[in-house]
Amino acid sequence: MRRFSPARLPFIAALTWVVSAGCYNPDITSGRLHCTTDMKCPDGFTCQPDGTCWRPADLMCPAPPVTSFCDEGANGNLCNPVCQTGCNCGRCTFDGTMLTCTSPGTKQIGDVCTPGGSECDTGLLCLGEGTACGSIGRCYQFCAWTPGTTMRACPTSSGGCHTGVNDNSNTPTDYTVCDLPPATCDPVKGTGCASASLACYANGDTTFCECKGSKQLGQLCGSTSDCQPGYSCIILGAGAQAMCVKACAKATDCTSPQTCNKITAAAIYGYCG
Repeated sequence: MRRFSPARLPFIAALTWVVSAGCYNPDITSGRLHCTTDMKCPDGFTCQPDGTCWRPADLMCPAPPVTSFCDEGANGNLCNPVCQTGCNCGRCTFDGTMLTCTSPGTKQIGDVCTPGGSECDTGLLCLGEGTACGSIGRCYQFCAWTPGTTMRACPTSSGGCHTGVNDNSNTPTDYTVCDLPPATCDPVKGTGCASASLACYANGDTTFCECKGSKQLGQLCGSTSDCQPGYSCIILGAGAQAMCVKACAKATDCTSPQTCNKITAAAIYGYCG
């Protein structure tokens, strides 16, 4: 997950709070002082989910708190992006470096977004799709904090809670998001996806959008999206290696004398051969 993180204000360290006959009320600016490790602030200030102290009069919520999805707390962190707990304002998300509270976006699961932005809705994260897709990302649903422990169920159309999240330095985090659900698109032409960086592929009769592959007809492949748009990665016989072949839905999608071969008569998609 490649994200740009704005420069953070320097930590004002080693403030010794002296309790005397009077109240401790220094002349500081809201948001410039970090809370103590036990989330305390000087008199007249409150500790916010981002770990800084604010005067109530200065605190302007960019958005009201969102409705949580589950009861799990923040696990000792500022907020919980899976259950959406811990934010006084807006939603909890991961910006590539740290958890933060921000206003919800409007984009939904699978929508194209800009990594590092706040375009996705509550409980979703904009993940970059990798160098093959250029600079685009898509919105994924948070489903787990600790790998292997699902905290929020994925949509029934999703493949499950399996996709890991890396931080800005490409180091794996403990967060997991749901696999994206299938898409309605045309794998024979490779079209119908929301971005020109994506192409439509078929896995059996299930269609999905992935970054465009580059392997050509007859080249060995490891997955269908390794191939150029309009092709599928198929094992043509026992002991054979998978290779890229032309995808088809009917005989006229193939160049004669080839025809469209399907695994079953009821199948929608097949390969030319």
